[in-house]
Amino acid sequence: MSEKCRPALDEMRRAVRRGTIKTIIVARLDRLGRSLKHLVNLEAEFQELNIALISLKEGLGFSTSTGRVLFHVIAALAELERDLTRERVRADSRMREHAVNG
Repeated sequence: MSEKCRPALDEMRRAVRRGTIKTIIVARLDRLGRSLKHLVNLEAEFQELNIALISLKEGLGFSTSTGRVLFHVIAALAELERDLTRERVRADSRMREHAVNG
């Protein structure tokens, strides 16, 4: 799913801007944003609006200076994990293609 086609996220962001949401709790950071840039932009938007962001998997809130630094580290690691998974899938596909085509 792309960053541009996320109706639930779009509705949540509208509710944030209306002031009806003050805290966002996510199961994992990589469920919120699809890339490091997307996560950082969302976090900046939430911070500007004084919205607390909490990730259950990481067990952290990101409204403090320390929390924001940890947010960036965790987000970067999540993006690295996604990239490595993509690379492994591509490599596996190439190996299978090579085995079939000889």
